Amino acid sequence: MKMTRWGDREYYGKVAKPLSGNAPRRNAFKNGDVAFLVPGGSFAVFFDDTGNTGVSDLIVMGTVTSDPRAFAYGWTGATWHEVAGASLLILFIVHTVWSRRWYAAIVKGHYGVRRVVSTAVNLLLLAAALTLFVTGLLDSKLLAAFPKTNLDLPTRSIHTFTANWFLVLGAVHLGLHWKMIMTILGRAAAMPPSNLQRTVILRVLNVAVVAYGIYAWTERNIGYKLTGYYSFDFWDFEKSVLGFFAQYAVIICLPAAFAHYVSKLAQIRSRR
Repeated sequence: MKMTRWGDREYYGKVAKPLSGNAPRRNAFKNGDVAFLVPGGSFAVFFDDTGNTGVSDLIVMGTVTSDPRAFAYGWTGATWHEVAGASLLILFIVHTVWSRRWYAAIVKGHYGVRRVVSTAVNLLLLAAALTLFVTGLLDSKLLAAFPKTNLDLPTRSIHTFTANWFLVLGAVHLGLHWKMIMTILGRAAAMPPSNLQRTVILRVLNVAVVAYGIYAWTERNIGYKLTGYYSFDFWDFEKSVLGFFAQYAVIICLPAAFAHYVSKLAQIRSRR
């Protein structure tokens, strides 16, 4: 069953086959309740009863005995989620200001295939950053003075959908500029010229990262998330926290490697 988050109180999913409604019903829920919503024919897991409004005809089927708050923000909580998002936005703004000459030259010069793709990626990244900023403000828990909307689910869904695309577009952007990035890092670290041994090691490491990236991509259902069709994305909290971040790190490497090598292949073919 694919489940969607509703605000800060529940995950719900449509039941494939209709269930019988012949059972005691409630018009309220408690934290941890696992219930069937008769009117909509949906299955729900409630993790926060502070928003215990707008529900009726619930058939409670069970209760989550461990802490249901784990369904909310996992390890970080809303505060750190928003702080991390704001920090990422600041880094993006700094990068945009640093690249201001690129924006000034956007209407100048010849546009080949690579430049068209790079420009499209950059503009989509800018649009995604603006969307994340606006939807983040509308759903912020820290900025209590900011006017709220009654569209908690749409804004959260748009925010999550855009965040996943921002991740992928950012990775593609890195891949398209990988040669420049490595040149800058190499000069800063005073690295010696490339040699065969180092090249082989890096290529083997690259293959391993891409292979794990493909696994992590499917494990985290990134394809579903990029279409706006979200799955119930719950991490097993008995596993290592580092494993979660490691998966997303290699997920970033996957489109970055794809963009880099496709761009490199295109350049080689254009020289022939």
